[in-house]
Amino acid sequence: MKKIFFLCTILLSVNCLFAQNIQSQITEALRKSGLYSFSKEDAEKEQKPFIEFFCTSKNEFTRKTIAALDKKLLETNKEIDYKEIKKMFQKEVKVFGNIWNSFSDYKWKAEKRLDYSIMYSQKIDLPINGAGIYVIRIFEEEYVYTIRLTDYLRLDEPNKEYDVLSDIFEYRKGQKADAKRGLEQTQGYFCDEKSAARFYEKLRRKDSSLPKTALRFQEAEDYIEKVLDNY
Repeated sequence: MKKIFFLCTILLSVNCLFAQNIQSQITEALRKSGLYSFSKEDAEKEQKPFIEFFCTSKNEFTRKTIAALDKKLLETNKEIDYKEIKKMFQKEVKVFGNIWNSFSDYKWKAEKRLDYSIMYSQKIDLPINGAGIYVIRIFEEEYVYTIRLTDYLRLDEPNKEYDVLSDIFEYRKGQKADAKRGLEQTQGYFCDEKSAARFYEKLRRKDSSLPKTALRFQEAEDYIEKVLDNY
């Protein structure tokens, strides 16, 4: 019994070290590029996209995903385990993060070593925050790694580079966000779903007409894919 317990402890330790190794290696590669800010405060100052990196065990990720799923998807006698969850994400699963009242695009990539999903989202009919958000999830045998890339450019005041995109965004006056007073932001740039889709098309091809911060945001996402594809 002691031998079995000892063996299980060793295996658990190896898995934890492996998980830390993947996360640390990818983080180091991204940090060296200089394309990212690892704090919100620095992101606003440097006008770089803000990056976050999380690691979740497969059991915890499965539990959270099931809790967040549309209950219609759960109307089955079949037990939903991590393998089933991964199959769902290979198609598209809209859970977690900024997905409601937003335009989104989703894709799955199975490369040499890592399998991962990419979801882009941009607010619609709400004040936007820069070029949008990317959520990338890497599915490993025992862990799921989540990379969240956010453009934290403040756009509650008019911005010359976004004013040029008048065929996509409309600036509306209103109130600024004030957390202390419980006021939500109603002033800024707005778009509908079709406009958000046009913006995303330009973003993916890094169209020269886009704001510099948006181009840096897309460059940062492209580099994440490059690192993961060559891991």
